Amino acid sequence: MKSTKRILQITDKYGVDDKQSLYRELRALRRDVKAELLYHVRAGIQIAERAYYDEIKPGHSIKQKYKPGEHLPQTGINLP
Repeated sequence: MKSTKRILQITDKYGVDDKQSLYRELRALRRDVKAELLYHVRAGIQIAERAYYDEIKPGHSIKQKYKPGEHLPQTGINLP
């Protein structure tokens, strides 16, 4: 959703005439989206590994083991 909104802002800013600037901005957006997605995938993998090594049983949420806002060891992320 944020990406779509940003694409519309970029196209409104440069229009279709300034193709070079438009292309440059859209490539930057693509890099940002890839980086954000990669961060979330890595965080999910780390949570899954942590759950596996802590032997969290299937059907039990990681949120039952850790309190909201608590820093998860070895992952570098906080639970929402």
